[in-house]
Amino acid sequence: MKFKILTLSSLFLIHSLFSSTAITLYNQGFGVIRENIDISLKKGMNQVQFDGVTRMLETDSIIFREKNDASNFYILEQNYRNDPINEESLLKHYEGQQIKFQTEIDGHPHKLNGKIIRAPSMLSILDPFENRAIDQFIPPIIELNGQWHTSLPGTPIFPPLQDTTLLKPTLLWKIQSKENQKMSIELAYLSKGFAWEASYNLVSPENSNVMKLHAWITLKNTSGANFKDTKIKLVAGEVSKIQKPNYAVDPFGDVAVASMRISAPRVEEKSLDEYHIYSVPFLLNFRHNEQKQIELLYSDGVQSKKVYQFNRLKSNSAIQIYREFQNTEENHLGMPLPAGKVRFYKKDLQDHQLEFIGENIMNHTPKNESVSIYTGDAFDILGKRSILSSNSSKLERTRTENIEIQLTNRKKEKIEIQVLEPIRAGNSNWKVTKSSHPFEKIDNKTLEFKVPVSANSKVKIQYTLLFSKEESVK
Repeated sequence: MKFKILTLSSLFLIHSLFSSTAITLYNQGFGVIRENIDISLKKGMNQVQFDGVTRMLETDSIIFREKNDASNFYILEQNYRNDPINEESLLKHYEGQQIKFQTEIDGHPHKLNGKIIRAPSMLSILDPFENRAIDQFIPPIIELNGQWHTSLPGTPIFPPLQDTTLLKPTLLWKIQSKENQKMSIELAYLSKGFAWEASYNLVSPENSNVMKLHAWITLKNTSGANFKDTKIKLVAGEVSKIQKPNYAVDPFGDVAVASMRISAPRVEEKSLDEYHIYSVPFLLNFRHNEQKQIELLYSDGVQSKKVYQFNRLKSNSAIQIYREFQNTEENHLGMPLPAGKVRFYKKDLQDHQLEFIGENIMNHTPKNESVSIYTGDAFDILGKRSILSSNSSKLERTRTENIEIQLTNRKKEKIEIQVLEPIRAGNSNWKVTKSSHPFEKIDNKTLEFKVPVSANSKVKIQYTLLFSKEESVK
């Protein structure tokens, strides 16, 4: 990056220095960039130019101020240049001028002098029949020997640019200074084109529920700018941000990260208002179109458990598998965990190789809360729910349902199945009047059974529900 301060009369380079860069990334596709810059101003009018900003900055978010708030200058004008360099933009830049074109004549290289009357462009026009905009190509017009041509006669050869602000996105200010002065300036702005997410790899050995957890943070920069020796912070949580319509961020493809132990400084976490902020403890080079992985945490003793669950709202027959663990210090964790993808691996009993057994998305999880991740459906376990009978009494304004749930375990070991029974009572009150197994009423809409099922066997749960239109069921 370069920071130039030019008097309007001389346009000489006076100063080029920036002292530090910091970026705070939000997991909503944007970031805050801050530059601390030492500058010198001449008394009178100055033109200040700063390149290296992003191609996706929000121009109305720019803050340019003296750090000690004792400013003796006025910003009269602020401009943002973002002219991408390509053949089309250069042809546009040299409209009305003559350049050379490289071509071949009789198999030999040859240069032609041509004047660019009009550069090629794309024009959006309204199709009255389709009622939508259509892009239409406008061909170039090149004058050669007094004749106009609607195509390029060869490869254009452009002279050196006099205005180098075309090369990079650039901020320009016109500043009136009361005196000759040196000061420390803070430049800050919002920009799209940044993304970050957390990912978690959990590995369990054979016949054990004690897992190794390796968490990574993945950063991506598509802002169009390169940042060197940059302090990075990450904010977890959904801050209020007005998004322009039709703006979409595809922050990540699949990222493969080796599950290895790396001795490195840990990412530090702290609270920020209603959110959590994670600080990378070392400076990073963060280039355009670069994707980085940084270790968030590593733990070698996370106690977990596998939960088999039957819930008819999720499936009429499949048993869902959940992996649960506590985010506590006693369980070798105990820090707010940002949302991200969680992958589970298990060692094969035969060859001891790691096998992938499922993945899902984990929401932001505060310290001392539990984590429950759905990893897939069981192959050898099935459930079946039936209503054996249903009787209604108009006189007593009641309805009785007799329900049976059959659980089948074809595994070689005994398991426990959590049965969640959603109760659709409508405007009725309800209670269980008879049950073959112990249960717990989780809330006004859910019953829970925890049922042990022996290897290669079946268990039937039978219970009776009484619904009543009265204010309470006695």
